[in-house]
Amino acid sequence: MELISGSYPHDFDYSIDYNSEALSVMDNTDLTNHDSVLYGLDDLDFSGLDSSWACLRHEAQLIVNNVLQSITSSVIASLAEEVHNTTSCAETLGFTGSLGFSSNYLLGYCAHESESLEGVAIYRGAYQVESELDGVEHVIANGLCASACWTAEA
Repeated sequence: MELISGSYPHDFDYSIDYNSEALSVMDNTDLTNHDSVLYGLDDLDFSGLDSSWACLRHEAQLIVNNVLQSITSSVIASLAEEVHNTTSCAETLGFTGSLGFSSNYLLGYCAHESESLEGVAIYRGAYQVESELDGVEHVIANGLCASACWTAEA
């Protein structure tokens, strides 16, 4: 999770610049009722702001930032869990290398032997195109597939 999180920028380039945007955020119950809004708004500081509109834009910006941060953290945690499921399955089968990531299936065109409880497809020996290979493959996100192949132990 730290690796994925560290490679993803956490500064969002979304700025509430207009009063109408701020009103739209404050009127959107999906945003204002989001769990993450509760965090960070306790220390809402309006000092230095010169109008009620500036205060409204400032609060709306904090809400948007908190919601985006929460959603991003949730997606990163989900991706990390799916990568962990794939690597754990591969390691259980004797794999010690690195996973590959692709937008296409590497092994998905041939029948797999079984699946783990997490849905990782397991390819063993005769079920591969090359009978001496083992492998795992798992769709970890829409359009992103993790896979690994290795020479089977005799």
